[in-house]
Amino acid sequence: NIKELLLYENPLTIPPIDEITKGIKHILWYLRNYFLLTKYNKPPMMKFHEISILNEVTLLKPDYINRINHLIQLGSKSPYIVNLQYMGIVDIPEGISQLTYIRRLQLDYNYNMQLPSGIPTELSVVKSLSMKSCKLINLPNNIDNLRKLH
Repeated sequence: NIKELLLYENPLTIPPIDEITKGIKHILWYLRNYFLLTKYNKPPMMKFHEISILNEVTLLKPDYINRINHLIQLGSKSPYIVNLQYMGIVDIPEGISQLTYIRRLQLDYNYNMQLPSGIPTELSVVKSLSMKSCKLINLPNNIDNLRKLH
């Protein structure tokens, strides 16, 4: 373990002088991070997705996708209802179309919903579709894919 490190009056560029003045813990962290960056390159940029009532909850995109997939899996266990309320959904997730026995699909309070892909034909068995307060401007052209709505 390093207890004292004297580096005064050296033309160091790595680590920079401002890191050296912060102490040994900062120097070690900087050098460890520098080593990992040079060996493995930068980590990928993370994207975020906002959910909830007024988009006040921010999730990392992979966590959001896992949450949506989990909700779809829950829907596969109860064959009648899939609840995707408050999830910040823009379009109907791909996994939903694999559940050909859904009876009720709840998409309420997804304020950014646009449905650019429209309604998948696999959802023709849906009897109840709820899209309350989604701020939809237009219904998709293929809304007639929902043949069994009550």
